[in-house]
Amino acid sequence: MKLIRSRRGIAVFSVFAVATASALETDGNLKQTAKKLLSILERRQDGGGGPDLTSPFEVALADTHISAGAESSKSPQLQALRWLSESTSARENLQDTSPIDADTDLAQRYALAVLYFATGGDSWKECSQDVTSKCESSDGSGLQSSAHFLSGGPVCSWFGLTCTNDQKKDIVTWIDLSKNGLSGSIPNELSLLSDNLELLWLSGNPELGGNLPQWIGKMKHLQSLSFFDSGISGTIPDSLYNLSKLSSLRAYGSKLEGTISTKIGQLKNMQWLWMHGCEFTGTTIPTELGSLKKLGALTMHGNAFGRDTLPSEICDLRTSGTKKLEHLWTNCDANRSCDCCTKCFPRSGVPVDGSNAEIRAEEV
Repeated sequence: MKLIRSRRGIAVFSVFAVATASALETDGNLKQTAKKLLSILERRQDGGGGPDLTSPFEVALADTHISAGAESSKSPQLQALRWLSESTSARENLQDTSPIDADTDLAQRYALAVLYFATGGDSWKECSQDVTSKCESSDGSGLQSSAHFLSGGPVCSWFGLTCTNDQKKDIVTWIDLSKNGLSGSIPNELSLLSDNLELLWLSGNPELGGNLPQWIGKMKHLQSLSFFDSGISGTIPDSLYNLSKLSSLRAYGSKLEGTISTKIGQLKNMQWLWMHGCEFTGTTIPTELGSLKKLGALTMHGNAFGRDTLPSEICDLRTSGTKKLEHLWTNCDANRSCDCCTKCFPRSGVPVDGSNAEIRAEEV
């Protein structure tokens, strides 16, 4: 292999080196798709601030000569590249008269294909690429082949996705793959959608693990983030506190741990904050939550805070603020009560009044 360039002081092998030359020369569409994708990823990388997407893509290119059935061909990036090159719709989109629209579509398809393969898409409960898998239309009218992930239809018709038409570009703005049997972890390639994504729901997937990625803070339009009852672990990345439009965060029952930063007070648009049943620690619940004047619901019980007493700043939200804090759930104190909460839970997790503590989806 010959070296053709150097980036960030690290030598990078030619993406069309000897090992891949045969595969790329015999499949012109693979070569064309790879070149366009690499250009998109490099421009994204040059913009700075995001994860490195070019390196795993270049590794995938170096493996294009490997048989599709080989175990080493199972990287999500390589599977996504192969799918793109074989997809009839992807080939047509490469010839789109508008290069901006074509690039957007190609980047979306690549990001979503990597998401599919990285989270065990072939084992999803609904709407895998297997046309025989269960997949009902969004209006409940019956089976809909275009709703299958990786179908030949536009991405906006795929299961769990919602788009907006922006300057004649169909942009993915909502992703809801809740309770669909996802596994693995959130791939970095999903950051390719960060400029437009408003909703990301991955809840009810206990086999979906890994950490919440640092690039989540780049999703400047994100309004709702949900991964409750998942295996997502680690600490909350500081970048999340930069999401100025975030109004709903449902993390309960996940594996999040560590302290909750005082920066949480920066989330001025937060309305629904469900954080119970995690593994958070710290001396007490951050007083900075009291600055979230739009907060309508806050749940903090079932964590490992040193003190269960609620700061007065949070209690004040029960009687003041833009939106009154109607739902405030926390651990009970030594007297099996709390000063200002609407429901308290002893360490057993059962509310003292014996009422149903289930959180209704319509509340969030």
